[in-house]
Amino acid sequence: MSKITIERVDLSNYYKYEDMVYWRTHGVERTRPESDSSTYLVSDYVKSQIEHPGFYVYVAKADDGFIGWIHFMYTPKIGKWKGGVLYIDELWVAPEYRRTGVATKLMKLATELKCKTGASVVRLGTSNPHAQKLYEKSGLQATGYTVYMESN
Repeated sequence: MSKITIERVDLSNYYKYEDMVYWRTHGVERTRPESDSSTYLVSDYVKSQIEHPGFYVYVAKADDGFIGWIHFMYTPKIGKWKGGVLYIDELWVAPEYRRTGVATKLMKLATELKCKTGASVVRLGTSNPHAQKLYEKSGLQATGYTVYMESN
């Protein structure tokens, strides 16, 4: 198996991250012209999100390709709280790399970012029992059940 490295997504490597998301959602890789970094245009919106001070996206990399990602969002708290909350929004690993330690490496970033941001807690929601086992091994614990609600 290839050596797995972790890197933060920024404007210089965003096109590779976007290629990985495209592959996950469409089931096929983009063609070379579609994914060529020299022709890839990063919108002002994407730029503003990537550079948002509380938003963190990290990818796992094997050889020259991205094979997984994790998204974090830090939300400051004031008043009675002693620190903010670091939310894990999404964790995904390519099927052929699951159960190889990639997700564990990505989860280790939660501890690092908790310290870096001054968060008092790391929080996420999941309905996946396999993922829950990973999160528990990473130091999180179930504290109850939540119904997530979204607007249209």
